[in-house]
Amino acid sequence: MARDYTKYNVEGLGENLNKRKLVFTIVKDWVEKNNPSFEELQTTFPDKIHGGNPDKFGLVRKEVDVKNHKYFNMREPLKIKQGVHVVVMNQWGENIENFIAASEKLGYKIRKKENTVNKESIENNDFEITLDENFPTSFVNQLTDNRKDENFLNQVNNFFEKELRTDHKYFGAAKLFESLTNSYYDNEADEFEAYYMYTNYKYEAAFKIEEDEWELKDVLKETPLADKILELEDLNISDVGSIDFKLYYCAYFKYVVEQLAYCEDPEILAEFINAQALGYSDQIVEGFNYEEDWLVDFVDKLLFYFYEIDVDDYEGEYTANGLYFGVNVESEIDYVKIAQEIIDSVI
Repeated sequence: MARDYTKYNVEGLGENLNKRKLVFTIVKDWVEKNNPSFEELQTTFPDKIHGGNPDKFGLVRKEVDVKNHKYFNMREPLKIKQGVHVVVMNQWGENIENFIAASEKLGYKIRKKENTVNKESIENNDFEITLDENFPTSFVNQLTDNRKDENFLNQVNNFFEKELRTDHKYFGAAKLFESLTNSYYDNEADEFEAYYMYTNYKYEAAFKIEEDEWELKDVLKETPLADKILELEDLNISDVGSIDFKLYYCAYFKYVVEQLAYCEDPEILAEFINAQALGYSDQIVEGFNYEEDWLVDFVDKLLFYFYEIDVDDYEGEYTANGLYFGVNVESEIDYVKIAQEIIDSVI
């Protein structure tokens, strides 16, 4: 769909708000003025306004009940009656009109404000994203160098929205873009806006391993992730190390890590992460070493860019006993601590 550049002004509350900020600002203001119970809050802002699957989404949720943190503003919980903390949905598209209509009935005066971005330039797609053999570092460097270039960032966003309709290999890179723009937004709130519109639930169905975290663990015990990607995406062993394989690996790695996190067992996730560079394959290509060290470095970079985890900061003793993914190895990196931090950030 076409990128919506609309921003909003709310009389007396704020200007130039994107959809996420618009919703959060109004809910926050109403909570502060009314000190509602949770039931009163949901009556005023019912789930039907958002319209998504109520098991996953909704408009407001008790902080302790949220299972998927990426759909809610977990950084800014709101305190309501009896000390309960609630969080507000941050995924909005055309359904924002439902929220605006409900808010105006409450007396809020909302005015749309068109963004001044050069849409013609964006639609012409006259730019290049650095998705090359040095991915993800080259991509991260390009985004960092252009983090204040609103035109460029919107073009990147449009690229991912277009490509994800037909090819899920860009899912990981798109989520990396999302993570980085969130980081820029947090660190430079007065100067930077987050630009993504795609959301996880639209694309997770493309990852054809297993949706259930425990069954996923069993599948990957039989076939390491790298080999599973070759099988599912119809790639050859000689493709390992190519940019296509790296893009697929980035996408699958993020998906699998966050599915396994729901096992809530750091030993399972630790062994999975540690096992990634120890994959095997029955296919042999002359002169090609499947277990090249690049995969170790690649996983380390993904941990850093997605979860801000620098493995060099986690020195310790770790032993994988092969209970979950058939890997028996000792390491000087505390992967259990790394796994627990990921679990805490996901759940």
